[in-house]
Amino acid sequence: MNFEVETTRTFEEYEKYNKVVYEKLYKIKRIRIIFFVVYFLILIVLSLPKNYAEAIVVVLIAGISVFITRFITRFFVDRDIKKTYETNTLMKDAKVLYKFSEDRVESHSPIGIEVLEYSKMYKLIETDTNFYMMIAKNMGFIISKANMTKEQIEFVRGLEKKQ
Repeated sequence: MNFEVETTRTFEEYEKYNKVVYEKLYKIKRIRIIFFVVYFLILIVLSLPKNYAEAIVVVLIAGISVFITRFITRFFVDRDIKKTYETNTLMKDAKVLYKFSEDRVESHSPIGIEVLEYSKMYKLIETDTNFYMMIAKNMGFIISKANMTKEQIEFVRGLEKKQ
């Protein structure tokens, strides 16, 4: 099946891509939960409350510090995503044309033409709105489903088996 799909690489699309990739491939949610549980337990053990009032205070302080840490982390991640997007002037709001064929996809962008053979694809990630065809753990194509037919979506879904 041969077809073409055009995607505009907006900041919103780039931000969604980064958040999904980091959560799926780097297991960030799991790492965050483990970090917070360990952090919480260390705070409780270090304080070793002598009565219930102290225990409640320690739990509240631990809980508040976990939330503060979460928001600080999120702030820096969001800032880095925006900074990276803004500094890549060639790809900022760029239109990218993806040409699919039976054995590969070509990405035509302001940077040039990239060819990815499906057998060399690192991973395929699907969300409600996009496909992320990963070339490597930290690099991939952002392909919007909005401009795709059902047959084209099924074709791309089937590529996961060709990895």
